[in-house]
Amino acid sequence: MNFAEKSQRLRDWFGSSGGMSILKAEQRFLDCTLQRIFGYYACQVSVAGGLEMLNNCSVGYHFKLINTPTASHGLSAIACDANFWPINPGSLDLILLHHVLDIADSPHRLLIEAAKSIIPEGKLVVLGFNPCSLSGIGRWIMPERIGAFKGVKFIHARRLQDWLKLLGFNIDQITYGSYVNPLDRFLKKDSEEIIEKRCAHWRLPFGSFYSILATKETHCMTSLRQPWLEVGNNLMGQPVVRSRANSFGENIESAR
Repeated sequence: MNFAEKSQRLRDWFGSSGGMSILKAEQRFLDCTLQRIFGYYACQVSVAGGLEMLNNCSVGYHFKLINTPTASHGLSAIACDANFWPINPGSLDLILLHHVLDIADSPHRLLIEAAKSIIPEGKLVVLGFNPCSLSGIGRWIMPERIGAFKGVKFIHARRLQDWLKLLGFNIDQITYGSYVNPLDRFLKKDSEEIIEKRCAHWRLPFGSFYSILATKETHCMTSLRQPWLEVGNNLMGQPVVRSRANSFGENIESAR
């Protein structure tokens, strides 16, 4: 099963009641976190291309990278291979990876591409499925999840932290959420909220998803002016796509 097929399965599942519950919890986290991040350019890479997860981001200009031109609406979008981004190195202030590492054939390769695209002191936000959770157990025994999560890796947060540190990132924050999913359907709303708040207060690592906020380290003194000129040319006036970027043969939408 390739990246596009796994992405479609997860998109369909996120439309279910269990998936929407996790999406809402993830969006609440993002709305709180992204308001504190500033810059010029932010990029969203999500398994659900139609989502607008950067709406409350304080970074000036937002766009998406998608695997098919039909997977997006709203934000400016560029269709490309998940492992080869049409972005110049050191161009972006913020990148959001929304469950794409979970379905990537080579998650480490995709993470390298993201790390290469971020400026020094830029931010990376990763949302992933937590294997040590009720949802992690449910993918093996719940019929509606067995098919949806076929081929999904559920990368452990500790493993992802190790990768990020090797790529020169400092880990700023690790957050877990949606603890009671998929049992929330059996709980009253008040009981669910109490459990969620207490688990979050105790920082228990058993939520259905985890979020990692990381900052790319600065290893040397660099000019602050020239990168903005380059990324401005790339995203505003000139094509940003390398010839190898589009393995699907689709037309690339230039971010405006």
